[in-house]
Amino acid sequence: MKELGKYDYILIDCHPDFSTATRNAIIVSHYILSPVTPGEHGYQAKFNLEERLEEFREETFDFKSRESYVTAQLLFIGNMIKHNTKSSKELQTSLINSSEVIAMIPHKELFNRSTLDKVSLSEMREDKVLYRTNKKFFDEIDTIFDKITESI
Repeated sequence: MKELGKYDYILIDCHPDFSTATRNAIIVSHYILSPVTPGEHGYQAKFNLEERLEEFREETFDFKSRESYVTAQLLFIGNMIKHNTKSSKELQTSLINSSEVIAMIPHKELFNRSTLDKVSLSEMREDKVLYRTNKKFFDEIDTIFDKITESI
């Protein structure tokens, strides 16, 4: 047994497709967190996912009760938001009043460094010099992740 009850959250990271693995993950999930990035493809992906999820909800149901197996709530996270680009500002404007959008994550080179160096942001934060240089970002990302946690 995996003792899943001892965890507060279990994250399943899937490709942005509707393969069998993704469909299974959706069925066992309470929430779907989907990033939306500035630019045409990121914004279109939001609408595409909403439509595909609704179709999946309608086709995947218990024949006796007629209730869908898909109960997950779809939530969006603005991602890679730059403070100085038109595409980021347009995305923020279009998402700002949507109750399904729970956070906006800023674009920051530290994310790239994290994956390249294989060091988590939490570990980076422990570096006193790096933290001092990027204090505003680390404090902001903590607030963002707290907001995401409170939303689910």
